[in-house]
Amino acid sequence: MKSFCLCIISLFFLYSCSETSESTGVEEQYLSSFPYSNKLADSINDLLPHNPANSYDYVGQLHYEFYQDYYAQLDDSLSLSQVSSKIELLANRHAEFSSYFGSTYRFTQLEGVISLLSCESSCVEAVLSTSSLSLVAQEKMRIFFSDFDVIFEKSITSDALLQYIFIFENEVIQSPDFTAFDKSVILSTTSIARFSTYESKRRPKKNSDPEWDSLITNLLGTVVGAEHSIADSLVASLICGIQSN
Repeated sequence: MKSFCLCIISLFFLYSCSETSESTGVEEQYLSSFPYSNKLADSINDLLPHNPANSYDYVGQLHYEFYQDYYAQLDDSLSLSQVSSKIELLANRHAEFSSYFGSTYRFTQLEGVISLLSCESSCVEAVLSTSSLSLVAQEKMRIFFSDFDVIFEKSITSDALLQYIFIFENEVIQSPDFTAFDKSVILSTTSIARFSTYESKRRPKKNSDPEWDSLITNLLGTVVGAEHSIADSLVASLICGIQSN
């Protein structure tokens, strides 16, 4: 009996080591030869994960700030339309948002958000295939969501995923294959992904932290909102993340 127990304990430790090794391996894969070491150092030191090379970096920053502001006044009883109105109010009171998008902002993509939130399967494909993104951009986004899924689940910290996003953004920025609209949607989405990943991995989970399902819905909201404007992509992403959290 003692031998059996020792065998079980040994198997447990072997499995634990295997899981830890797999997670560490994923992180090391992306941390080696990282061309953005200063940005990675910033994330480790708890500074926000900016990427100045991304012209839409401000979208992720605003998303992050609005998310903090929204949950600073947490009210779980708000309906979808009330959440939308509350974020509109936050947006119109935010000086930097107004400097980009004007001081009388109104969200126009509520129906698209409702449709996304009611999606039960193949949501990534449904959103991308009906978007105005070019076919090459749609495929690039499919790759992003697939890789994002794997690295997010396997990484203990945000560092490996942040590195992946930086590299992905650099590829998109330098590529001649995407239209200006393609790049605005992709880079807004990755900017929000950077800041949301940083926040979700930085703190222990609680009800106001984005988890995996709500994080993906959050990012798909960016694509839905972008059909009208960058402002709507930011707000649609926020609403989707809040409603699905």
